[in-house]
Amino acid sequence: MHRYRLCISLIIVAAVIAGCQKGPLPTEAEKAQKLLATYKDPEQQEILEGILKQQRTTGSTLTGLAKDMARREAMEAVSAGPTPVQSDFGVARELLVSARRAVQSENWDDARGYLGRVQATIYALMAEVPAGQIRTHLERAASALSGSSIGIQADLASISVLAALDVALKNEDAPIVPDLARGLEKTKKTVDQGKYKTARKEIDEFIGTVSTHRTLVMLERAASGVRGAMDAMEREAGLVVIAELDQVSELFTKFAATLRAAPLTQPGPEPSTEKEKPEAVAETGTVSETGAGPAEETASPPAEGGPEAEATGPERTGRRR
Repeated sequence: MHRYRLCISLIIVAAVIAGCQKGPLPTEAEKAQKLLATYKDPEQQEILEGILKQQRTTGSTLTGLAKDMARREAMEAVSAGPTPVQSDFGVARELLVSARRAVQSENWDDARGYLGRVQATIYALMAEVPAGQIRTHLERAASALSGSSIGIQADLASISVLAALDVALKNEDAPIVPDLARGLEKTKKTVDQGKYKTARKEIDEFIGTVSTHRTLVMLERAASGVRGAMDAMEREAGLVVIAELDQVSELFTKFAATLRAAPLTQPGPEPSTEKEKPEAVAETGTVSETGAGPAEETASPPAEGGPEAEATGPERTGRRR
């Protein structure tokens, strides 16, 4: 950002110097030497040399270069902003509010339009969340390993598993990334070793696991709620529509809390904290926080000498005789 602003400042100064001269116009080489002599700072000289080289190469004016630099800075600012999931989720919430207002005013045509847009945005979110991206890549890998010419498709399967692993490791929406990285690394090696049947079985299991991830479950329920509201709207049953939209709104609130949360699953056998337990059985009580399978039931407190007591540190020490 600082470098862009410095570039634009140098371009503007260069344009002013070139435009304020009287008498015969200097050559391009003379302009360059004069500008370079004006700036003693090595960073400024480096940037200015790059600007002059770009001008000679493209034939652009200094004003054109300044506009191009400003456009790049704006694009960089956009890329540093909210993630696509965060942006589209904000869109979905705003559309839901508009739909509710239209229903309350019995403007059914506008309400149908808004709900259709909410539904489309939810479907987009299902593809954008990390679990959705991972599922898409794994479906491609599974398809590649089910063909008749598996040897030819093996590279595609390997690349697809690697893409799923990349999402699991590097996604910007870290709090909602399924904890599958270790397993995906193992499956990638299995594909590369030519153990295609074993790899296909593992990939199918991963698809089943990631499909039950809490983000996809919440979004699927939200989409179902929108469909229910649209069905009730055909009967002009306003109270039923409002009830369905209230449920969708509650799901959106939970989804927003999930986006803001810290990662709820850490590698290793560490026990869940008290903060994690209420989330572990969200809505159905069958989906774990990481989507890695059924959540464990909340057990009664273990005996004093049990394994949980050993893991609780200070509490265990306080009971030691």
